[in-house]
Amino acid sequence: FFSFYFSSLKHEKYFFHYLVERGLTILCMTDESISSRVSFLFLDEIKRKFSVYEGRWQSAPSFSFNQEFAPVLKEQIKLFEARAGSSLDAVRGELDEVKTIMVDNIGKIINRGDKLESLVEKTETFNAQSLNFRRSTSQLHNKLWWQNCKTNIFILIVFLAVFFAFAATVCGSSFQRCPGM
Repeated sequence: FFSFYFSSLKHEKYFFHYLVERGLTILCMTDESISSRVSFLFLDEIKRKFSVYEGRWQSAPSFSFNQEFAPVLKEQIKLFEARAGSSLDAVRGELDEVKTIMVDNIGKIINRGDKLESLVEKTETFNAQSLNFRRSTSQLHNKLWWQNCKTNIFILIVFLAVFFAFAATVCGSSFQRCPGM
């Protein structure tokens, strides 16, 4: 029969990670800066180091291996703290890099904001100019329509005058010679 499980509990700013296998419980407490993955690697390594006591620990009284196992535990803590520290330094380095990129991006956004303000001003000017253009084109359209009407009326008057002159020539000025009159 083989039973094995692990879990984590959080209390305030601390995590309690534990591993239980065949009745042996191994527990560690970390702060929020240490990842669960590192914590469980640590617990697994402690379980592996403690396996030298296999067969004896089940019947031993509580804390009977403290004196013997304490140096091993201290050594593993130092190793994992160094790993976590280097991991933490790597994470800090990545965070600094991300921070630098974000500052650059914010600078670009601010520059873009200035450009956007300029575009907004140009757009407002363009809108005002387009309204003036629309107004002037409407006025020009109306003016050209009236001019076209005047031209058509003038052409009609000239046509009627030419027709009247032609009719007067053919029919006489009193229109007595016109057929049907």
